Order: sequence, then structure tokens, then C-alpha cells
Amino acid sequence: MILVTLIHLGSLTVIGSFHQFFTYSKVALILAIGVLGFAVGNSQGISFLPEEGDMELVTSGAFAISLIYVLYAYSGWNAATYMMDEVKKPERNVPLALLIGTLFVTVLYIFVNAAFLYSTPINDLKGESEVGLIAAQSILGPKGGMIMGILISFGLISSISSMVWAGPRVSAAIGRDYSGLRFLERTNKNGIPAIAILIQGAIVVALVLSATFEQLINYVQGLLTISSLLVVTGIFFLRVKRPDIKRPYKAWGYPLTPAIFALTSGYVLWFQIKEKTVEFGWGIATLALGAGVYAAMIHLRKRAKTEPHNSN
Repeated sequence: MILVTLIHLGSLTVIGSFHQFFTYSKVALILAIGVLGFAVGNSQGISFLPEEGDMELVTSGAFAISLIYVLYAYSGWNAATYMMDEVKKPERNVPLALLIGTLFVTVLYIFVNAAFLYSTPINDLKGESEVGLIAAQSILGPKGGMIMGILISFGLISSISSMVWAGPRVSAAIGRDYSGLRFLERTNKNGIPAIAILIQGAIVVALVLSATFEQLINYVQGLLTISSLLVVTGIFFLRVKRPDIKRPYKAWGYPLTPAIFALTSGYVLWFQIKEKTVEFGWGIATLALGAGVYAAMIHLRKRAKTEPHNSN
């Protein structure tokens, strides 16, 4: 994480080449594991077709909690929107990137997970976080699995790089809007929001050192789910309150698609409150802290507007 953060302080050319290399490597690795799973792995006789009783599983609390990990695996699907200022013809290319990227990753993830289930005993995968390593050992044996495990860790660098790239751009945009956070907008000689990148890196290191992997996933994804729910709910609000706003892109399938998303998010959050109360509580505390900072910035902005008037 620290090394990737430092690399992202360099020029855009270096950052782009670094990110592309690890992204292509990760895609190749996922495809290799999937192909090996079906070609070399021993079939576990699992059926991928719906069976009787599956609906009961889908509506269970355990399934809702499992969606937290699934949703986290897809987090970052909307990262292209964070870099609209650096994209040519964003009104065309950003929606296209979101659609193509999401579809490609979905197909890729379904393929590799199907290979895991096909080649690895289901009991070996239950309750485990390192399913990729377990599946690789089942497919290639202990030594081959260990080598593949190292490659999987290597492939995760692209995921880290994506968030190191995207997150600080959001922080920099906030810095442009609020004078009290203007320091987040500061860039280095390469035009990179260096302060925002370093602050994000420090926060991530602190989180990694303070909690387990499972706790972090539940904490972070709870925050992401709440944020996504608020954003999608805002679509309904703005359609009613601000019908005059120019909308280069409108939500496809409105109001059905955003309603389904909102209901699904609420369903996941309800079970997270019941089953992962502590992690959810920390997420709410983080949101409260953010709301407090936001309120303070609004107050500073209003005061800055009134002070010149009062001085006259």
C-alpha cells in the first residue's frame, strides 16, 4: 500500500503504465485460474442450475450478509466518474466505460467463481476468506497452489492502485468546493493531488493495523452501501425538486431500476445491522464525523460570504 501510494505521486504517464500493467496481469491471472479450474481440476459434481429451496436461501440473513462481500468485490465499478475531468468527451466515454467495465468484470468474476465451485469441495470453501488460494491448491496441489497464491497477492496491486488513483480525486474535488478543506486540492509538480493521496494512505494503513480483514470488509462495505443508497435515493428527490436540471445521462429504467437497487441495499443493510452491529456502528460513527465536517465547512462558507458585506 505504501509503495503504491508513493508511485501514485509520480507523473500521470508512470502511474498509467503502472496501473495498466497490473490490471492486465490481474485479468490474465483470473483467466488462467478459471481455465485451469475447468481443464485440470477434478469435477465436484456441482450443479449451476436453480434447485428447490434456493429461494429460501436467497431470502435468508446469511445470504444478505454474504452480499456484503460480493458488493465489495464490485466496489470501484463507478470509479470512472471520479476522473471525469481527465477524460475526453466524458458525457459519452464515462457511461460507456461504466457499462463495458461492469459487464466485463461481471463475466470475469462469474467465470472464475464457477471454476472454484467446479474444482474445489464446497466444504473447503465455506467460511474462508482466501478462497482463491484454497481453490488453487485444490487445482494445482500444495506447491502449485502456493505459487498461485503469491501471484494472486501480486494481482491485488491493481485493485489497490485503482483506489489510490480514484479516492484522492474525490477529496481534491471536495477541496475545490470548500475553502476549509482547500489543502486537499494541492497538487505536486506532476499535477497530482499529493496531500489527498498521502492522507488517504495514512488512513488506510491505520485501518489495516487496527482490525481484521472481515471486520474491515463489513465496516467499509457498510459505508459504501449507505452512500450508494443515499445517492440513488437522491435521484428520486432531484427528479421531483429539480426537474429543470440538465441531465446528459438519465438513469436507465427509471424509476424501476433505482428502486430495485435501493430496496436491495436496504435489505443488505438491515441484516448487517442485526448480524454485524459493531462494524455497522463504526460505519455510522464515521458518517456522523463526515456530516460534522460537512456542517462546519458549510458554516465557514456562509461566514465567508457575510463577512465582506458586514465590513462594508
